[in-house]
Amino acid sequence: MRDRWAVETAPAVPEIVYREVTVGDVLAHWNLAECDLHEVFDVDVESGILRDRSWRWLELRLTDLINRGPRLGVALRATA
Repeated sequence: MRDRWAVETAPAVPEIVYREVTVGDVLAHWNLAECDLHEVFDVDVESGILRDRSWRWLELRLTDLINRGPRLGVALRATA
């Protein structure tokens, strides 16, 4: 007979495995990154804005797109 006070253990939560995303990974999906930059941040990369901004500025936006990505994040997670 089972003790009515017994506590069942919860199933194990799968560990999240992260992989490093390289510049090459982003460039392989640049068309998606370009669309996401426009849709999410209203950045038209053809306008020349990338010449006026720092690499850090672009890196922060690409990182955000990778993490929550409408297109780029989904594509990069699919190739993990």
